[in-house]
Amino acid sequence: MNIKSCVIIPVYNHYQVIEKTVSYIVDLDLFVILIDDGSNTKTHDVLLDLESKFPNVYLETLPNNQGKGAAVMTGLYVAESLGFTHAIQVDADGQHTLSDIEHFLIDAEKNPDSVICGYPSYDESVPKHRFYARYLTHVWVWIECLSLHIKDSMCGFRVYPLSQTISMLSRNNVGKRMDFDTEILVKLFWDRVNIVNKPTKVIYPEGGVSQFNLVRDNWLITKMHTRLFLGMLIRSPFLLARNLFSKLGFSLRKKELKETEPKQSERGSRLGMTILFYCFRWFGVKFVKLLLYPIIFYYFLFSPQQRKHSYNYLNKLYRYSNKDLFSRKPSFWDGFKHFYSFGEINADKFATWAGEFDLNDIVFENEHLIEEIRQSGKGALFLVSHIGNIDTGRALSMKYKDVAINNIVSFNEAPIFNNTLEKISQESTKRLFMVSELGIETGIILKKRLDQGEIIVIAGDRIANSGSERTISTKFLGVDASFSAGPFKLAGVLECPIYTFCSLKRNGRYHIYMNKLCDASLLTTGKKKVGLKAAVGRYAAQLEQYCEIAPYQWFNFFDFWKRR
Repeated sequence: MNIKSCVIIPVYNHYQVIEKTVSYIVDLDLFVILIDDGSNTKTHDVLLDLESKFPNVYLETLPNNQGKGAAVMTGLYVAESLGFTHAIQVDADGQHTLSDIEHFLIDAEKNPDSVICGYPSYDESVPKHRFYARYLTHVWVWIECLSLHIKDSMCGFRVYPLSQTISMLSRNNVGKRMDFDTEILVKLFWDRVNIVNKPTKVIYPEGGVSQFNLVRDNWLITKMHTRLFLGMLIRSPFLLARNLFSKLGFSLRKKELKETEPKQSERGSRLGMTILFYCFRWFGVKFVKLLLYPIIFYYFLFSPQQRKHSYNYLNKLYRYSNKDLFSRKPSFWDGFKHFYSFGEINADKFATWAGEFDLNDIVFENEHLIEEIRQSGKGALFLVSHIGNIDTGRALSMKYKDVAINNIVSFNEAPIFNNTLEKISQESTKRLFMVSELGIETGIILKKRLDQGEIIVIAGDRIANSGSERTISTKFLGVDASFSAGPFKLAGVLECPIYTFCSLKRNGRYHIYMNKLCDASLLTTGKKKVGLKAAVGRYAAQLEQYCEIAPYQWFNFFDFWKRR
């Protein structure tokens, strides 16, 4: 997208530095909108001189001082009326590093629907009391967003997408003075506008003019945080939905956007999961499940892509099962049940992690297979899927304490879960085996554990993001689908049998299903390619059976059948 940008500078008695700031920006061939916020005569004369001197400088004068926020909002409306798509807010006091403007515009080109928000990198000039005081606002903003996504809401160096910003301002009241920078950013976040955080050097120039009024502005900021906190309480189910599901790559934004800082969404997921955990700890799992209804409904309504993929899966299952699973073609209600099932099973995971479940409430199907593994003295590879609540597999290690179970998880996802799991139970994290890729060193460690009779657990229905891992195509629900070859190759290298393992909720109880998929010989002797193809086909067939047992508990909300 080609964007058309201008620079907005609110000015109030900054006659000493404004000419230097404007001259630098004009040399970048950018249009400058100056907002005179009721400045004194000397400053106003300087601004009039700049407008006459530079053809790409526009001056808008407010009759009296209304505050920085009012000045910036005036500039945003002027910018839109002049045909600009984006506006860069720059303070007039010389704090901002103007050479960063070009870098911010490059990010705006890549993320045209996002706010490119600066967060300060200070030098020695920063007053220590200001540096530490900012963190109080940071904490409040993280609470008000139920997310750590916004790194700094007080820095006035940012690029606004005018369409989204004007739309939000037309529906919301935003503070007009020193409360503006924080309030507009939080409300844009609430409005599902993406925030891209970008570092920028900030200095406090010697002799700089500060317009901060200690009593008035602190009172305004206190009232602002009170408003935002109350607003957060009203929106908390929806904010939690964004944070809880972002770990799956879902978006509740108005448009699907390229995430330039994936770690931010991971931190948001961690905060959302932690908040839900404390709801579970204080009020119990029934309260969390009740809280899920508005969260899931909002998420269902505003996630058209995931809703589309849910219908696609349900309709394929409907046709594959010869219409036996559903009395009619899957509807809007079936889609919501699919989404709610995901939320409900995630709520159950809190109780699972905390060990608050009764073994008598879990039904072990084909339990004799565990005895076979134990008697063999060798381990096995358990192939799991994103179906049901695999975390109830912990019941297996509780019942068979001599069987060690190692869960292979992505290194990028592990910190999110570790952080939350450690709050619930130290025991929950002991057997998480974090890997970035399955290399030789990892194979040696896993082989040693298998020789000790341990079980290795790995997911088989996801493909590595890198795309470098080879896939194998086979029929799934009657249509060609790609599955990762990695787990099957791993079993061949480790010379161990493969079992499928899943836990499905039926009539309020979890049923743990185990089935032997193949022996190592299928993957290590004869034509290995044929063996791999056969093993993947068996896995897909087993997965089809699990989907027929619990049709709403398969949780791959993306185009699973897309050719990769």
